Amino acid sequence: MKKSFVFLMAALSFSALTAPGAQPALARLWCLSLRLQPGQDEFGLSTLELSTLDAVSNGELAPTFSSVLSHGSGFLLYDMTGLEPVRGTIFVDVPVDLDANANGFEDFFEVEQNVPVSTTSGIFNSPGGNGTVQATWSRTAGSKDGTCVFRLTLNGGGPLGSFSHAFELIEYTGPLTYTPATNSVSGVVDLMQTGNSTNRLIGPVRFLKAVTNRYDNLELQPGVWTNAISQSLAFLADEFFRDP
Repeated sequence: MKKSFVFLMAALSFSALTAPGAQPALARLWCLSLRLQPGQDEFGLSTLELSTLDAVSNGELAPTFSSVLSHGSGFLLYDMTGLEPVRGTIFVDVPVDLDANANGFEDFFEVEQNVPVSTTSGIFNSPGGNGTVQATWSRTAGSKDGTCVFRLTLNGGGPLGSFSHAFELIEYTGPLTYTPATNSVSGVVDLMQTGNSTNRLIGPVRFLKAVTNRYDNLELQPGVWTNAISQSLAFLADEFFRDP
């Protein structure tokens, strides 16, 4: 897991929080960032790479946490001349309005769900000019990998090309074994990356039961998990609410 991919979401499926002894639950953790491979235009003459880092291309399309356009990144646009690439920024929506299984989570970030061909829009900015982006997304159910095509059009200058990228969702699933107490819930997670079973996240979790809503509101306490090569993933406090 690249250290820059830090925007994570989690869903937990608890049984009763008052029963004594260890209890099983299902946990799913997913990254709001997408990893995009370099994309070529339809003629094979230009390559578009995304990165949220200055020194190296990491392929990350990261959440903006904005109500305008959901994701953004820096970009490098190379052509066959071998000259210095064009640098700029790109902002685009991902299709998050689909929830076919009505579980309250966007199908786009749920590997087991299908994402039919969907089109969103965005913008790009560069020293050579600004323009619009038309993004076309698709992904089959059960696959962490999908495809997206970014069609870039320069304001007042016409199309720059349609760049086809493979994109990857980063999702972990696995058991959470927990033991409820009077005012808290403690447990251990053992999560495996979907599509790459060698990548795992293991570690303890601890929740406090909210004083005003002890059965439907848990307050996650800060902690640290480790991956398969003993790297640490620290997480902060957060709140979990029972789905009605």
